Amino acid sequence: MKLELLSRHCTPTITDDLGFTSAENSFTLKEVRSAHGKGRGIPQSCRAYARVLCSKSPQEINDFAKEAAENDGRLARGPLRDTCREIEAHQFLLLRITELIYLYDASLEVRITPIL
Repeated sequence: MKLELLSRHCTPTITDDLGFTSAENSFTLKEVRSAHGKGRGIPQSCRAYARVLCSKSPQEINDFAKEAAENDGRLARGPLRDTCREIEAHQFLLLRITELIYLYDASLEVRITPIL
């Protein structure tokens, strides 16, 4: 049910001039605007993705779809009403991003270490 909802609200695949295609469910962590100018943060679409993945009931998923239909079509854009659930979604993201950092760091170390 979660995958179906995400597939209906994903961005299309884009092919650049070099022939590389972007994945439908990829995210770029970059500098984002904040109320105080520019800053670093997690893109809204990435936070929305985590909210959907951390949902625990079909009712929550239906609420996301209903909210998207009533507004601009974007899924789970606002924070969850339940603060504990919003924190859980952010912890999920933190865990995944930390894993990616460790994997990236390990791949760099393999490249830097000379082969004997």
